[in-house]
Amino acid sequence: MCRALPHARSGFTLIEVLVAVVLLATGIVVILEGMQGAYRALEAARDGARTARLAGALAGATEAALLDRVSAGALPGAGAFPAPYDQIAWRRRIDRVSAANVASEESSAGILHEVEVEAAAPEGRSTFRLTTYVWVPPVEVSDGE
Repeated sequence: MCRALPHARSGFTLIEVLVAVVLLATGIVVILEGMQGAYRALEAARDGARTARLAGALAGATEAALLDRVSAGALPGAGAFPAPYDQIAWRRRIDRVSAANVASEESSAGILHEVEVEAAAPEGRSTFRLTTYVWVPPVEVSDGE
């Protein structure tokens, strides 16, 4: 006599489905955490690029002011950028360079300034410091001829 075998059921057991759901959920959590870290890195890079661009613009404005013969003492030493960047503070230092190879007479040799500009985003997220040198040529004096 032959016995009939019970029909094998096709499909998944409840345990298999639960294991698959747990693995899927774990994978999704890992992916989302990675995306959040990438987003934070993107924001930090954006803040850094913004502060660098603003510091460069301030250094350029300082150079233009010095070349227009504005006294270094007349330029403010610190402040905040105008809106929409008013949350970024800046600091500027202008020193006159004195070296042995720079002539001491301003009228014939001009003046060399060291300009240091620092821009800082709030909460220390990004700080950018830029140092440049500006040579202001001597004032040309006409002899009246």
